[in-house]
Amino acid sequence: MWILVITFVLIVLGESVLVGMAAAALSRRLRWEPGVWLLSAIFLAVFAILETFYLPALRVLDARLEIRNPELARLIGPGSPIELSEWLTPSLEDPLWWALQSAIALVSYRIAMR
Repeated sequence: MWILVITFVLIVLGESVLVGMAAAALSRRLRWEPGVWLLSAIFLAVFAILETFYLPALRVLDARLEIRNPELARLIGPGSPIELSEWLTPSLEDPLWWALQSAIALVSYRIAMR
């Protein structure tokens, strides 16, 4: 269980820091410094696109995940096989995660712009 949580945290942090650093590099190259609100909106849109990018392909391919380990299947929740398009569809709490990732990206942007 802890391995899943730590992996999720590392993915969120890594992705957020990399997006913030990429925005800082692009901002320096273009010699353009956007405001905090505009940058936050851009980051929010970027994280929403990154999370939903593969959904059309998953629906067309009818991708499924089958977990044969009963303990892990019980931990994740839904029965097996799991349709990935339904499992990865954005839910009501996803904008909160995108906002958290945007805040982390904004911090890494500010650190990289120093």
